[in-house]
Amino acid sequence: MARAFRKLRCKLVEMDIQQKELADRLGVSPSTISTRLSGHLPWSVPEAVQVAEILGIPLDQLSVFFYDDGPESLAARKKALCRAT
Repeated sequence: MARAFRKLRCKLVEMDIQQKELADRLGVSPSTISTRLSGHLPWSVPEAVQVAEILGIPLDQLSVFFYDDGPESLAARKKALCRAT
């Protein structure tokens, strides 16, 4: 399986923003960012929009950065979430 949120991670590197800085700007813990970037915890829509604003990502490109693994991977993640609950 492709690494979760690969393009988002690349954008963070490109913008020279560490996960801790992103966490501070979002008002969450660094572990929350790590968990979201690893695909174990979903991003909320408000968080995704906030991250897009921080990184200068146009809102019409959200799906490229937050759902670029394709529908098969998204379905697999949803199944995994259902099994975890």
